[in-house]
Amino acid sequence: MILNVLKNIKHKNHPPSPAQVEVTKVMLNMNAKAQDNFDTPSRLFAVETSNLSNEAMILLTEEKSVKRSLRRIRNKKYPSLCPLSELKINGIWATTGGPEPKPFLLFDNENNTNRIIIFASPEGMSELSKSVKWCMDGTFFTCPKEFYQVYIIHACIKNTSVPCVYALLQRKTKEIYVELLSTLRSLLSELKLKTISIDFEKSMIQAIELVFVDINIQCCYYHLSQSIWRKVQNIGLATKYKENENVRQIVIILNNKNFIFEGK
Repeated sequence: MILNVLKNIKHKNHPPSPAQVEVTKVMLNMNAKAQDNFDTPSRLFAVETSNLSNEAMILLTEEKSVKRSLRRIRNKKYPSLCPLSELKINGIWATTGGPEPKPFLLFDNENNTNRIIIFASPEGMSELSKSVKWCMDGTFFTCPKEFYQVYIIHACIKNTSVPCVYALLQRKTKEIYVELLSTLRSLLSELKLKTISIDFEKSMIQAIELVFVDINIQCCYYHLSQSIWRKVQNIGLATKYKENENVRQIVIILNNKNFIFEGK
């Protein structure tokens, strides 16, 4: 008798629990955002689940599975990587995206052996043109595999460094830097630039001197120290640096020589 009762119980009209409703809403939000923005699946998961109740977290699908699902959703909407020779950036891809897209692709030389693609918003270019100081540096870790580096140019505004220009570069030669800087200079409405702060990269220093006149070049002390240590290693003095006090003092003097001012 008990078995028959249990067998006939139906749940079609049983309302979902509040925790299950939470989970459903969060999953729908994550799926929608995976198509509409460029946040990583990890960030989407962290943000969207941050306010879930403990009961909802228990019901939520395992994090790894959710992230895989978000990646599949994104891959269906966004194109896969193509050879550089076939890369054409147009339409929505040349804008900032979002509900009110603005122009973002500034320049593409379409030279597949020395490709330069520059991105900047109108606001970014405006800030760059008004700034008297730029800070510039390249990064290699967050760069598409078809390129060598992402080079970023910041405008220094009220003691704050604001990224304004992002350039995808295939090389780190003087020639490619000259093309980058010359292109920027020609596209800026005005130029109040007085100082450029960079790391100790000889090819960029040479490019700045070719493109700009009467510009003060400041080099980062941290990068100077790194450069000196690399040189110590390259000429085989790393062991002597550790074991010989005289060698160590010479390297320290080289690191600190820019703090010694010439007397008036």
